[in-house]
Amino acid sequence: SLSEECFETGFSFKDLSVGRHLALLVNTILVATCGFCIYSVAHQDAAFVIEEFAITPALRGTGLGKSLLQWAVAAAVTLQCRAIQLECARDAQGFFRAFGFEAMGNWLPGDKRYLE
Repeated sequence: SLSEECFETGFSFKDLSVGRHLALLVNTILVATCGFCIYSVAHQDAAFVIEEFAITPALRGTGLGKSLLQWAVAAAVTLQCRAIQLECARDAQGFFRAFGFEAMGNWLPGDKRYLE
């Protein structure tokens, strides 16, 4: 599954507890998932928190990730969030930095990065 390809542990719909949401990017012609974004809203911080964000490896570089991230930013604005936070792998940092995300905190080499 896409979640298993992109993350150390895959997710299940059962994992979507109260407050966690799933946005799917789907190819309706092939009936295939092209990407997804699992997010929550941290009301105490007024932050839109992207918990997992993935695009099928074969479709990376096609603009689908950009479209999904633009959707997430628009959703955060609609929900009146003041910040968007996410954790990403080192190889995804350039993608998110291109959209204005900046690193937060201190990390050791090889750690995942927290961006805002």
